[in-house]
Amino acid sequence: IALGSTTQSPESNTGYFEFPYWVTQATWTSTVTNKLLREAGYSRFAYRHAGGPGQVPPDGILNLIPVTEQLAIDGHPANFTYRGLPTYLNNFGNPNNWRASASYMSGAHNMKFGYQGAYLVADSEFDTNQSQLTYRFSNHVPNQFTYRLPQFQTADRTKMTAFYAQDTWTRDRLTLQGALRYDQVSSFSPAEHNGTTVTSPFNPQPVILQRTDGVNAYRDISPRIGVAYDIFGNGKTAVKFNYGSYLGPATNDTIYTQNNPANG
Repeated sequence: IALGSTTQSPESNTGYFEFPYWVTQATWTSTVTNKLLREAGYSRFAYRHAGGPGQVPPDGILNLIPVTEQLAIDGHPANFTYRGLPTYLNNFGNPNNWRASASYMSGAHNMKFGYQGAYLVADSEFDTNQSQLTYRFSNHVPNQFTYRLPQFQTADRTKMTAFYAQDTWTRDRLTLQGALRYDQVSSFSPAEHNGTTVTSPFNPQPVILQRTDGVNAYRDISPRIGVAYDIFGNGKTAVKFNYGSYLGPATNDTIYTQNNPANG
């Protein structure tokens, strides 16, 4: 049930949500020899969040024009919305990740080579009430109206590819580590699911947006080194030094989505 809030009446609140999640994982491991190991994996995490079609509150009203009163009057706080549901959302996220690696382990010498990839999907749909309008009042006097396009969509995609190699050598009390990683990240906004194909008296033509590239020049090489020395040779006391370069995660927000024309 939509319970409303301090600034929204129950019929104007998108308080009826369903949050389904789907998790899919698959892994593969092959022990080729007692020193060589191969691995691969895939994971998919899909989810919907916020309200959407079929998730409108049972007492939500869509056939009236909602009103937001700017002043604190009639026993309500300032900017109180009533009389109907202004908008509700239908959002979908789908991060996909996969990996593959090969490891050689001899005890004193260990190596690993690997690959990682990701494809992130984010779709949002902004649905509005039947009138596609909202009013703003000041002391019951209208001073502004807002028009919204029906079922306006935004879509973003981010891709990540990475290759890495790491090596560890142990000689007596000294252990040396080294690693190198290459990352390439790009993003774009597809033509599909961007804009709206639904027409209305306010927009007699669909709003069609072409594919737009976002980030396309992120190519980074990240090194990592480490040194460890076992002072007494008993594994209880060691001196360690580590240096590494680490990147922030690739996501479907911030700079990766700023060029999406549907966000304007």
